Amino acid sequence: MTDAMIASYLDRRLSASERERFESHLAECGECREAVVDSEKLLKRVRPRRGMKTLIALSVAAIVLVGVRLEVIPRNPRIVPETRATTPVTGALGVYGPIGEVSGRALRFVWSPIVGAVSYRLVVTDASSRPVWSTTSPDTVVALPAKVGLRAGERYFWIVDALASNGITHSTGVREFRVGE
Repeated sequence: MTDAMIASYLDRRLSASERERFESHLAECGECREAVVDSEKLLKRVRPRRGMKTLIALSVAAIVLVGVRLEVIPRNPRIVPETRATTPVTGALGVYGPIGEVSGRALRFVWSPIVGAVSYRLVVTDASSRPVWSTTSPDTVVALPAKVGLRAGERYFWIVDALASNGITHSTGVREFRVGE
């Protein structure tokens, strides 16, 4: 993934299909998730002026990618790749997706980990706040089961709460996505 893609993702300038491909990649690649988290952290500290946000995001992404090893390691196809980020962010429960317009096929919910989290509770609701589906997981990537039917053109909301080992909860806040026609 390029520094320009990370910057465009963080600035929400990707099309719905580009965002979906990007988030699918994030769901499978811990190094890229870590690069995005590092870029987000730096952007939050800097608090750029309006016109500078893209430039700073590109610069941060480039710096982070230089630090990421770009080695290709052969994998055994029978082994499922690790989907949990290797370096969690303390105290910040970030969201990778879905956000915006998405296809209803193979939908994955992806968020950043919290140090000390015991489990994560994901709840998906329709536009009238009726629960559509919920689950609890120790992981930061959850696939929506095929049996859960989302209607094209409809808006949905989702939230993740992390329960830490000390009893404190952290939340992503409510996020919205829409299933494309």
